[in-house]
Amino acid sequence: FIPKEMDLDLTEPAIAHPSDTESVRQMRGRLHRKWKSRMTRLRMQNSSLKPTAPTPYDGTPDSNIFYKFILESVEYLNAGMVLKSNRVVKLQPFLKGKASLFFLREVGANARKWTLDDFFKKLMDYCFPRDYRAKQRGIFRNCRQAGRPLRDFIHELKELSTTVGDITHRDMVN
Repeated sequence: FIPKEMDLDLTEPAIAHPSDTESVRQMRGRLHRKWKSRMTRLRMQNSSLKPTAPTPYDGTPDSNIFYKFILESVEYLNAGMVLKSNRVVKLQPFLKGKASLFFLREVGANARKWTLDDFFKKLMDYCFPRDYRAKQRGIFRNCRQAGRPLRDFIHELKELSTTVGDITHRDMVN
């Protein structure tokens, strides 16, 4: 449903303890050097560029606008190296209107417990009509190439499958 999130575990590995065996100390040392190298690389990658903020989403029930918000949000959070537990919180300033109401009513103080995938699914359920997915599924089932270019037909099938959410590859072929 959403683009892949970058797995950001930025916690520093545990420091060696005097009671550790030599092999455990060596393993912890390797983990610490690997972590330090990764952190240095991440700092270098992001030192000169500021992440581009997503276009605010106002709850408009338009799949293109919503999907654009999802793509921009995931890119913004990945580029900003935001921890998974803070991702939903960081999107709150980019929500307006009905989407902002959803955040206040449904997410609120529990934002750190929400996953990004659950947040986007529930936001869509809140902002779009109840029967939206069912209508999209019907359009998907009735979709035909009908003389148009194959590229356009495939693009429409992919777009519909994204909004429906539970379309398999087999459904796409049939």
